[in-house]
Amino acid sequence: MEKVNKFKKLIIILFTIITHFTVSFAVQVSPVESINKDGGASDGFKGIVITILTIGVIFLFFVGFMILFSWILYKIYVKLSELNRKKKHLIFEMFGYDLMQCHFNHDRDLKKRNWKLLWFFWKRRPVYIEKDNGELEVVGMYHGECYKKEGFYLLALYNKLTFFKYVGQIIIIPLQIKDKVVKKIKGDNSKTMFLSCEGIDSIQESDYYFIPLIKNPKKDNSFIDFSDNIHKHYIELKTYRDIITENLNSSKEMVIKSVETNPFVHFGRRGGENFKK
Repeated sequence: MEKVNKFKKLIIILFTIITHFTVSFAVQVSPVESINKDGGASDGFKGIVITILTIGVIFLFFVGFMILFSWILYKIYVKLSELNRKKKHLIFEMFGYDLMQCHFNHDRDLKKRNWKLLWFFWKRRPVYIEKDNGELEVVGMYHGECYKKEGFYLLALYNKLTFFKYVGQIIIIPLQIKDKVVKKIKGDNSKTMFLSCEGIDSIQESDYYFIPLIKNPKKDNSFIDFSDNIHKHYIELKTYRDIITENLNSSKEMVIKSVETNPFVHFGRRGGENFKK
């Protein structure tokens, strides 16, 4: 309700400014006798100013429309590329599903619709890495989080590369160490997420899944590597499930096609058995 009131106030302010501006520069209609040389020059100057401002407003609307149209075309292109990529790469398909699950379970204090942009875009809070020496570093913008039945916690990040292009990442953390690594601090009007680690690294050269780099207390200058455990008990496990499901669906389709192309089946459906008798 507060967002709607703010938006209404913004519309009222903009309408008031436009109305005041129009009234200030409006050309007053006067009898011919009352127009002198100075008045004619002043009215002509006002007319030129209004014309220039009108052209400027139209140009700004045109530029805004072209930007919005380009953004829509880019989103369509990205969706089509992702669909084509999902058909070829099982891991990318799994990554897209996990990213969607994290989005559905996002924390409303860390990610919400931006009313200033008419609720078309999201306003995300940064996620910080808190190193052992107390140094803070932004690792990405919060996209969402979720728990998996395999015993892992997933944190999705969003990083904008250009005006149109962005990249998504998922940090996987075993539930045994989740409370030690992830913490949220709520302030007066905001909430901030921190990861107690030295950085993040990919899981076996993956561009989608990452793990936090936690120092090994038993060995200097090294990190605890649990990427093999995640790869075996999560990535490979879910990939095998998807392969089995896909094979079952393919087998089902082959059986249906073989039945449908069998002439004896069609003959039997049309009363062939009764005809034989």
